[in-house]
Amino acid sequence: MGAYSNPQEIEGQQDLGAYSRSLQKMFDTVTAGAMNASDNITKIKLAQSERILQENKQNAAKNENILRELNSKEQDYRIMVEKGKGAAPVGMNYDCYNSALDRWRELQKSIDYGTATNADKREAAQIIASVDGFVRGAANTAGVIEKIRVAKNNVGDGQIDLKGSDPYMFRAYVALESKNGEQIQPDFQTITDAEGNSKTDYSQPGYTVRAWTEKNPNTGEVIQHGDKFISAKELEASLNGGGDGGIVFQKSFEGDNDKVRKAYKADAEGNGIFEYKNDTYTNKVTPAYLGSAYTRSTQVGTQGTGGVTRQPMRVVDKERILKDTGTTIESVSTASASTPKEAASRYFNYVQPALSADNPNKDKYNALPEFAKFKEMPKDFKYSTTINITDTNSKDYLDRITHNSKAAFAQALPDSQPFGNPVTISDKDLLWEKQANRTVPKNILADWNKVAAKDGVPVIKTVTLPDGKVRNILIAKEKNEKGEDRVFIEIVGYNTKQ
Repeated sequence: MGAYSNPQEIEGQQDLGAYSRSLQKMFDTVTAGAMNASDNITKIKLAQSERILQENKQNAAKNENILRELNSKEQDYRIMVEKGKGAAPVGMNYDCYNSALDRWRELQKSIDYGTATNADKREAAQIIASVDGFVRGAANTAGVIEKIRVAKNNVGDGQIDLKGSDPYMFRAYVALESKNGEQIQPDFQTITDAEGNSKTDYSQPGYTVRAWTEKNPNTGEVIQHGDKFISAKELEASLNGGGDGGIVFQKSFEGDNDKVRKAYKADAEGNGIFEYKNDTYTNKVTPAYLGSAYTRSTQVGTQGTGGVTRQPMRVVDKERILKDTGTTIESVSTASASTPKEAASRYFNYVQPALSADNPNKDKYNALPEFAKFKEMPKDFKYSTTINITDTNSKDYLDRITHNSKAAFAQALPDSQPFGNPVTISDKDLLWEKQANRTVPKNILADWNKVAAKDGVPVIKTVTLPDGKVRNILIAKEKNEKGEDRVFIEIVGYNTKQ
């Protein structure tokens, strides 16, 4: 058997117990450090969670404020729209503004959260501007409708010119007046974007005129008109003189005539041409503009026992008046001609019918002096013709337009007016006058032939009646029932020999 040895007694052997204890201590230290680190991490995480929670609360509060403000704004705008609807015509459907506000809410949220593009911001602003414009303009719609109603019922100057007005615009106004929702509805313009997609343009509010079909009364042809959008701006512009493609209001010459008359208004001393009373034209001219000839007298009141009272009348010197006012007429006429469609409205509604063979008063028109007759416009003249007063190409148009303005002014002048005091003619004198008109006395007819028969100018002659009384008589010419010229005699006053 080998010898026994005690392991503890082996020289240089390690103390395992001490090593174990040292290792344990190290483990304890590491464990403690790890525990402390874990505690610190936990504390950091708790702090971060608390911070995040607070940030979330703050963000939630901010977002709630954003939503609260958004909802408040939206409610205000929707209330505005409802007020606008209340002021707008009954029968119109304004739901397009509700859709516009739905789109605004979507855009405004992006703006509030900072994700909106510049295009989004512009579109949102356009919607609010459109809503605001609708609300401000809705109450005016009643005024628009009233203006159209009056224009439709006007006769002559101021009525809607059916020859020159755009059919869509006219239908829009008629539908607005009748509150016909089947013919017209509020709307926004639809455009095509760069990608070819249809998009609502909220910067252009207006109305869509619904499609309609009509039949040409002359040819029987069926004409189909499609839907057409008319912006609110176009609608408003068409009321102010009839913009391109809009409503044209019929214009006569009277407005310009009145401007010319006021430019030559007579003063208290009788200077000037046209007499006014309380700023109202009396249809009389000053005595200096009366001609030397007389015309048939007018009867004052009704004939009674003892005779009739007459007012002697003298002719108005139209040619002289036209000469003295000509430059002003040209100036006013040229200014009017530069207004789109005004010259055309006058020509097609007043000048052309007078020149027509169908004019029921053509005999009276044909009897006018040449300076009071109209001229035809060139064959290419129409409502869309532009009159440019500085363009030589417009010279022929302007020359004819100003000539027609002068002719219209001359036609508006009175043929005659009262002169002197009324005179009473006795029944006995009236009987002589009646007999003299059946068979004109030879001496009177001789006087007429000698003095004025060649040009038909009426004259005043002094005659002695069979009873020896001296009277002033008018000898003139007029048309009888058959249209034939006849000489007539009229007692117009007493001679100073009486």
